[in-house]
Amino acid sequence: MSAVSKPWIEHYEVGGGTRRPKRERRWAVAYRVPGPDGGPAKIKKKRGFEKKGLADTYAANVERARLRADGWSFDGDWAPVHAGDRVLGAATGPTVIDLVEDYWTMHWHHISPNQRTKVRGRLIVMAALLTNAEGMAEALEAQDPRKGKQRLEPATAPEWAARYLRDPFLPNVATDDDVLDDERLKMASAWIRKMSLPIDQLDDTLLNRLRLYPATATHSTRRTYESITNAVLGWAVESGRLEKDPSRGMVKIARDPDEEQVDPERVPGEAEVWEIAAAFTERFGEWLAVLVVLCAFGALRISEAVNLRRQDFEWLEAGGVRVTVRKQRRRQVAKSADDGTSTTEEAPPKGRGARGPRSRRTFYLASGPAAMVKAHLDTRPGGPQARLFVGPRGAPVDPGTFRKEKWNPLIAELFPAGHRLCGITPHSLRHFGMTMWLRAGLPLPLIQKWGGWSSLKVMLDTYAAVLPDDEDRAIALLEEAS
Repeated sequence: MSAVSKPWIEHYEVGGGTRRPKRERRWAVAYRVPGPDGGPAKIKKKRGFEKKGLADTYAANVERARLRADGWSFDGDWAPVHAGDRVLGAATGPTVIDLVEDYWTMHWHHISPNQRTKVRGRLIVMAALLTNAEGMAEALEAQDPRKGKQRLEPATAPEWAARYLRDPFLPNVATDDDVLDDERLKMASAWIRKMSLPIDQLDDTLLNRLRLYPATATHSTRRTYESITNAVLGWAVESGRLEKDPSRGMVKIARDPDEEQVDPERVPGEAEVWEIAAAFTERFGEWLAVLVVLCAFGALRISEAVNLRRQDFEWLEAGGVRVTVRKQRRRQVAKSADDGTSTTEEAPPKGRGARGPRSRRTFYLASGPAAMVKAHLDTRPGGPQARLFVGPRGAPVDPGTFRKEKWNPLIAELFPAGHRLCGITPHSLRHFGMTMWLRAGLPLPLIQKWGGWSSLKVMLDTYAAVLPDDEDRAIALLEEAS
């Protein structure tokens, strides 16, 4: 039996004076330890926990140390300490955590919020998995706030390090002081720095570990993560932090056309597009039906459609209209942003591979849908910069709000569970437009230009399953010519 007793938790109040007028509750963990020189036992207390959950965690660590379980023991002052805290000395050269912090400081702040989030996420994974500690991958997943479940209070050094990486790790990232205990935060920071691998020990085996995490990642996600990892390593070589790139010679993750193909069963037909538009008209008014029609017959992304202005429409004598896509409207929510704040920005259309005028694209909208757009414009006076779609208070339509508050509930009613279109997103309207152009037999380079694709091959791979049967068409043409 250990000479240390089981811990118990006490609560007390602080404040009520001039320095802290409001009284606040605090928790303390108490347990009996042997007295000095074999004297009578004394009570050891750890005070100042602002949340009972933090006190519970500390008490659990005391109990582990009392039973010598899971690598826990007591230090000279009878405080619980994990064996991992004593492993290894400080690294003699730059470590992985130094590398990712330097990279984040010098790069990516001019990139879109969405891309910054991807980069930060990959840097966190690199810092966590490239350590001399077991269980970091599991600890990192347990601390992922996106899982929709309440995170458990950390109990081991890897769990505290994972919490540190997830919340305040990189510079300019907001810290939730209500969740993180200062003392443990500092310990977690010191521990992960001590356990981080020197960058000169990186090899293909360790990099392959990064490729395989997480096990549930899609093929396209793995390709994205690989490109970020390679960018970090290439920068490390160029800046003199590494002598050679450890990823050189590794086989790159190739594109998987089958995974990226559009499923024809999930593409709405023309009758279904008009059904969706009619439902929007009945529920919200004709102006949102115009948004649906534009996305569908113009193969637009919702972020591009909500950013259209009057100057982007050139009306033609034939009755149709030439539409220019100049910018897209993107929003990054606070919970996913690297700085903890929500941001909205205008950016070049996706996929064009250029900025400025070269990033624009123009497509033709036939007279039927164009007449609906013109009727909408006639009811909305304004100059060339006037937006086509604004909310009741005159603010631009937010793509995320549109999807959450209007699209999702309406689609759930139109296409319930079991329907082939159940749960489709606004992006399915773009798939309809691309499918319509391809099946109409328009020249492929023109479709590529109208759709804003930087690569014809990627476009054809994506829509291979919806392409018309070229063999049947070729046979018919040959029979007509003979």
